[in-house]
Amino acid sequence: SWLRGLMTYPTVQKSWLSYGHTIRVGNEFPNTKFDSFLFDFPHFTKHNTFKVKLKTNKEIFFYQVVPLYNDELMYKLENSYTDLKALLKEDAGIINPKRNSVLKI
Repeated sequence: SWLRGLMTYPTVQKSWLSYGHTIRVGNEFPNTKFDSFLFDFPHFTKHNTFKVKLKTNKEIFFYQVVPLYNDELMYKLENSYTDLKALLKEDAGIINPKRNSVLKI
């Protein structure tokens, strides 16, 4: 599953993930034209509620995974997370497999 792949990505790639990171999965998701993910702060929550501090002082961060079209991914890579985020607005908080690319609106 896609979630399992995203879960193991940091270990396999010897990397880490945070808000603003994008991952291309290589092929389109079933029944859609999405082919990438954007890691973002959870939508519809207060900005400071996306993390939990453990008794050990370690923090666990929660992110929302937003599916992207190829043109949206390329726009983010050529511009910035902030620029793409401004186009996505809060609509990205609701996963709609039939949504149009924000670059074609």
